[in-house]
Order: sequence, then structure tokens, then C-alpha cells
Amino acid sequence: MPRPYSIRPRSSRPFWFLVVLSLLAGASALAAQSPSEEAGADSAKMAWPQFRGPEGLGHAAGPAPPAEFDVESGKNVLWRTAVPGLAHSSPVVWGDLVFVTTAVTVGDKPQSLKAGMYGDIGGPGDQDQVFRWQVLAYDRHTGELAWLRTAAASLPATGRHTKSTHADPTPAVDGERVVVSFGSKGFFAYAHDGQLLWEKNFGVLDGAFFRVPSAQWGYGTSPILVDGRVVVQADVVGESFLAVLDADTGKEVWRTKRQDVPTWSTPAVADLGDRRQILANGHKHLGGYDFETGEALWWMTSLSDIPVPTPQVAEGADGPVAYFGGAHGGGAPIYAVDLDARGDLDQKEPREAHLLWSHDRFSSYLPSHLIHGDQLLVLRDGGILVSFDRHSGEKQSETRIRSGAHTASPIAAGQQIYLAAESGEVTVLGGTGELEQVGIGQVDDVVHATPAISNGILFVRGAKYLTALGASPESTD
Repeated sequence: MPRPYSIRPRSSRPFWFLVVLSLLAGASALAAQSPSEEAGADSAKMAWPQFRGPEGLGHAAGPAPPAEFDVESGKNVLWRTAVPGLAHSSPVVWGDLVFVTTAVTVGDKPQSLKAGMYGDIGGPGDQDQVFRWQVLAYDRHTGELAWLRTAAASLPATGRHTKSTHADPTPAVDGERVVVSFGSKGFFAYAHDGQLLWEKNFGVLDGAFFRVPSAQWGYGTSPILVDGRVVVQADVVGESFLAVLDADTGKEVWRTKRQDVPTWSTPAVADLGDRRQILANGHKHLGGYDFETGEALWWMTSLSDIPVPTPQVAEGADGPVAYFGGAHGGGAPIYAVDLDARGDLDQKEPREAHLLWSHDRFSSYLPSHLIHGDQLLVLRDGGILVSFDRHSGEKQSETRIRSGAHTASPIAAGQQIYLAAESGEVTVLGGTGELEQVGIGQVDDVVHATPAISNGILFVRGAKYLTALGASPESTD
């Protein structure tokens, strides 16, 4: 290969001059990148853009939040603000804004919420109250309200479970808009300054227990944003479907029918290099779909009849592997599926080829799983953390977390893992192999929503407050 200076253009300029000129040109190119472009790149890198963060995997870029904090003493509490109404939607973060959604009764009447583990299937009977479904944006540095928008105001279209709310789906955000789902009340897209961009209504999305349809539990699946597309999974009473919308307009790009009963899992998108695959948990149809066309690529049934955990994806020995789970009905299965799968995995030959391993009784019901290195971590609802070798499926350990019932999913930053219990206690684990407790925190709120992490700050949304937890100046002196 010829040396660079052997092909310099015709010029009487000495070589050192051309080198200096090249360096100046490079500096000019860097300077030409506007502050807004640099800020946009930083915002994307440190964003927590959807349910369970980047790609729904539960891992944050950047530094880890502190392992210890306490609201009562103020230790590592950056700010705390009351949020009106009631919701289990998680916060999402982009740039200087933290977005949340809520459902507020007209007159701000108290809404009942029954935490804990129990078998009741009924609801609080609040369908006769008028609600306002609202989107709120807070300044991530101060907790001050930047803007509030009311997307809808009316009676609820369906009921909810006593442990649920009328605003369960988590928003999805990118550099241009935040997309929110209020189920039967519609999907709405707002610019970061609060301007309404579009709205889309799919009609009544009834998330009822299919075995007892009068037990209406509410719609809980979150939208996700991928390269200008909004992915919507709607497993509901009636006609279930998977759809992709244009994020600029809200218009449908495609819609595919799903032969499934109501489920509450948020889908995931696996980037396979030359193509993308949408992964949808389900009972009658757990499977993968082509991102561009909606074609069903592979499918299987699940022992769990009410799957909730979001699918997780990681690189395996021979390519990407997806992990699915659920814990209601016929068992608590975990499935590890090779994403080269095609066709019906309930059939013997494709199942043996592409179902890498499975367990019938170890999955969580509500919390999603977490991939941590070579481990698949399953936080069971009663506070038992089970570790598996994610390649072989071998069970490695089982540890009781002291803080009791868990609905929120585990999340991580660096080598620290955060487990938020309904009691408001957050257990922090650390390590690359056998995990050990490295800290504990308390937010003094009832927590069902999965927290968010952005640039070293843990944002915890409880029944009453949104709390930002990070290294305060006095703790770093």
C-alpha cells in the first residue's frame, strides 16, 4: 500500500504544511458539529427510552447510582416530587426531561391500591368515576414540572385489578417525540416541548382474565420505539394483534392478527444484523415476527396462560438467543429459543433444533428477567432471586431477598443490580459471579413500577412520588 504522502496533490507546499492543514480541517469538522448535535448524541447514550431501558434489557449506560440511599435522612436523595393520580407506568428519560403518565380522578379523589401477594381477581369498581389521563414532563436536574398535558378525560372503558391502575403502560421516547399508551383511550405522541403530534385509537383494549372475562384487569403492554417505528402488542379480549406504526404520523405500517388470549407482556425487538425480529410473549402464540412485514416467523405455545415478563435477548454460542417466561396457569416456564428458528416449535423436529433449554417451574409472574453476563436472573414475585447459566439452563443459585413482594423488574448499571420491592425498599447487589448485597435503600413509597437509570441517577416512581437518587455533593466529599 502506498504511503499517504506519496499521493499528495500537486502542490509546492511542504509536507508539514499539509499535515497541519489536515489537523485544522479535522478540528473544523468537529467544531462544525453543533452543540445540539453533541447534546443529542449524549442524550441518546444516557437515555432510558422505554420500559426497562435500552432495548428493554434493563441495563443502563454510564455510572451506577449509589448503592445506599434513604428518603427520611436525605442520603443521596437529589429531589422528590409528588405525582398526581395513580399509575404503574415507569419513568422514561431523554436529555433533561423525565416523562411519566398518570390517571387522575376528577376532583383528585383517592384511588385504592392493594399491594402484596394474594389471589383476588376482582377490581375496585371505579368505572363510574371520571378520569383524566395525563402526561407529565419533569426537569431531571430539579424535579420541577416542565409541562403537563391531558390526553383524555372520561369514564374508563374497562375496569382494573385491585393491584393495577388505569395507566400501566410505560411511555417510549426518542430524540423527537414521546409516545404514550392509555390503552382504550388511545395512543398519543408529543414533542419534547409538549406539542401534540398525533393520536391513534384502536378501540376498546380489554385486558380481562380470559377464564373469567368479568375480571377486567386493565391493558398493561407498553409501546416501544425503534428507528421511527412504534411497536404495539395488543393481546386482548376479542381480536388480538401486533402492529407497527409510523412514529411521525401514527399511521399503521402493518397489522398482524394474533391468535392469543389477553396477556400483559411488552414486546422486544432483536437486531440480527441484516434484519430485525419482534419478539412477543404469549400463551397460545409465543414467537417471533419480521419487523418489516409482520410475518410470523416462528411460534409455540407456553405453559403460562398469563405471560407478563418482557422477552430478553443475548448472544449465544451460535447466534442470538431469546428468553421468555411466565408464571400463571399450567406452570412457571422459562424458554431459551435460538432466533434462527422457523415454523411451529410445538412440532418435535423444530423444537429439538431451536428450543435450546427450558424449565417448567422457575419463572417469575410479574417481574421480567435480567441477563447479567453469563447468568439469567429471575426475580420471583415473593422475593426469591434465582440464577441460571443462560447457555445451558443449569440452575446455579437461589437467594431470598429480604424485602418481600416484588412487582418491579430488576435493572442494572455497571456491576450493580437494583431490586425494588413493593415496600419501597431497594436491594442493591454486586459482583460478576456469585452476587452479594452491596447496599440497600428506602424510598418510603409503594413501588410497583420498574425504576429508570440515567447517567448515575436512579428514578423511582411510586404510588405518590417520583424520586431521584444519586450521589449528592456531601456524599462525594
